Amino acid sequence: MNQHQSITEIMLKHHIRIIDLLNVINDKAQHKDAAMANVISKFRWELEKHFFLEEKAIFQLHYSENVETNRIKTRLKKEHNNLIERFDKIEEDLKNNSKIDIAEFRKHYLKHMNFENKFFYPRLDKELDDDRKMMIIERITDSV
Repeated sequence: MNQHQSITEIMLKHHIRIIDLLNVINDKAQHKDAAMANVISKFRWELEKHFFLEEKAIFQLHYSENVETNRIKTRLKKEHNNLIERFDKIEEDLKNNSKIDIAEFRKHYLKHMNFENKFFYPRLDKELDDDRKMMIIERITDSV
């Protein structure tokens, strides 16, 4: 493991992977075939894995008495739930042969992602001591 990696760098790479899959879904939104179902499945896997890593590897290992940091973690968990619900609707539309519109999901996901990339992860990289940061990095790199 690279001792100079940051939580921000690792999670940004995972965000890029998720966005790449979202772009494929967008490009093939009207193709309701096995290939599209596979992309949808891969996207859900990456999205849920990402949220799991944040909530279990990062949030649980980042103990903070800082009220603002704890509010941010609560906000992000709510956003995760909202994004999963929005994606459930997209999958339901696909199953019902309805038109798939991912624009609203994309808007909310990009807002969430940008907040994490520009504010939350850099804050963690700055606040955490080296031992705690390395413990988080080991857990997330094992799974990303």
